[in-house]
Amino acid sequence: MNRKNILVLGGGFAGLEAAIALAKERFFNVTLISNREYFYVYPISIWIPTRGNAFADVTVPLEKLAERRNFNLIIDEVVEIIKTNAYTGNFGDGKIFIQPIEEVYTIRTGVKEL
Repeated sequence: MNRKNILVLGGGFAGLEAAIALAKERFFNVTLISNREYFYVYPISIWIPTRGNAFADVTVPLEKLAERRNFNLIIDEVVEIIKTNAYTGNFGDGKIFIQPIEEVYTIRTGVKEL
């Protein structure tokens, strides 16, 4: 079976759910890129200021989730990965595709400019 490679950007609710769901299918090699080593459970975090919970109580290490849910994990800034791997010194760096693609999706993860 020829498994497709899937790259998921962001370790928040949506990114983590996408990585878990795609990894379950067993048709994909899934890699999640997050700039944090943990998944932050926002709904529970309201209790941190009142000392009802500590920060460690509202986070889950992404490494543990990746091991249990069978996806790869990279902890880094996406922009830094692009700069390191796609830099040529020419105009347009970071917008260069290095392999053939069939469809292109623009993903806005807090980017301030093109």
